Amino acid sequence: MRVPTLASFQADSIGSASSSADAAGVPNVHTVTQPVTSLSGVTVDNIDVFAGSDVESNIALAARARLKLASLSTNGPKGAYEYAALSSQRLAPTLLTPLSVSQVITREADFVDLTTGWIYAWIANANGAPSVDDITATNEVIQAYAVPVGQTAFTDAATNVPVAAVVEAWVPAAANTTATEAIFQNALIAFVRSVRIGGATDEAGGAYSHVLLFDAALGSLFVAAAAANIAVEQITLTLDGDVLDIPLAFSAVLAEVAVLSPAVPSVFLHSV
Repeated sequence: MRVPTLASFQADSIGSASSSADAAGVPNVHTVTQPVTSLSGVTVDNIDVFAGSDVESNIALAARARLKLASLSTNGPKGAYEYAALSSQRLAPTLLTPLSVSQVITREADFVDLTTGWIYAWIANANGAPSVDDITATNEVIQAYAVPVGQTAFTDAATNVPVAAVVEAWVPAAANTTATEAIFQNALIAFVRSVRIGGATDEAGGAYSHVLLFDAALGSLFVAAAAANIAVEQITLTLDGDVLDIPLAFSAVLAEVAVLSPAVPSVFLHSV
């Protein structure tokens, strides 16, 4: 019996174009099966999803640009932490000891311990928890660009919380295609990647606290259908087999971030 060898690799091109996409354009497993150089008796396969992320969308760039104002008061305002983390891929090579961030940090959330005054900067990339090297580099950027003199701050990865998503949609027969499946899959993937570390909290009314909002996830599917001019009759969604919000911890010792597992949600279409 031959034991497979697990190997590390780096994509030739940065961004989502280097994802292990299937025929429908959705990042998936078992899609990288052709080696660049053929060797006798050697085969390759990706047992996990390779999901590259583009450096920044227009919306993300606009949000980071607004954070720039906070960063101008160096080592001061809270927003400087988020700005430094989201900019760490660009700033890490400029450190006194240059470092690198392999996958852009897309989310940062601060927890402030009111007893000690310490700040815990939790970070995640589009796929969830960053690598150890990316945590180290991002921490060095935050320490250099955001942490005030006399302040103690720690940087660590958010903990992945696997979420199994199943979508059912009733669509016109002409729209019952793999392309429509991909629209719903990509919409849900994009939504989960946008959920903040520690989830959403109703700051005004307290109706919910630190959750992935089920209604928001379901709404992303209707928005995607409308954008693609698909006249859906009905869409149902389950997250971990239920129709409830997903709780996400947020504290000094644990901060959680939602990740889809499987990485590609199941979509079932019905013709009407």
